[in-house]
Amino acid sequence: MEAGQNLRETLENTLAKYKINREKVPLAELEGRYKKSYDKLKEELKQLTNDYLLEISVKGFKIGDDADELIEQMQKRIHDSEIGKRAGTAIFKNYSLSELEAIGAEVKQMLTEIYNPYFDRHCCLYIRPENLDPENPKTPWVYNDLIDKFWSFDRECWETRPKPEGGATLMFIRPKEGET
Repeated sequence: MEAGQNLRETLENTLAKYKINREKVPLAELEGRYKKSYDKLKEELKQLTNDYLLEISVKGFKIGDDADELIEQMQKRIHDSEIGKRAGTAIFKNYSLSELEAIGAEVKQMLTEIYNPYFDRHCCLYIRPENLDPENPKTPWVYNDLIDKFWSFDRECWETRPKPEGGATLMFIRPKEGET
């Protein structure tokens, strides 16, 4: 079973337990006689919600040592969109995992828009000696140093490929100052 699916099931079960408690036991009792276990359940649900939201919205983004500005932009966008508040409402008020997943999809889209220019800046031409042969130059490969993969034009995807002997020069195309 995939880790994300297991996390989802754990969240779903914990949410169901929370919902039953809220619907069957008066809030005064939950915050009085059952305070310790109720607080523990709320904290567990909060942590699972956060973990699952990260799993469905942030997983898959690769970043390098130059990502400080990217992370700052992503955090600002999440903060400005009140994702935490909306996720809390989805789980603790509406008891809705599907609503949380819709928020997660929205976050993924938002972050992808910010991430794509960063990813593109890590794409370059992988120039080997045969690419510089004046008699019979071969087309250089497109490489991404962030994911350490080459673009396959035939398969239209990034793929792992052994690097050829003899080294290579990486030619990055950087935007002019002020461009993205």
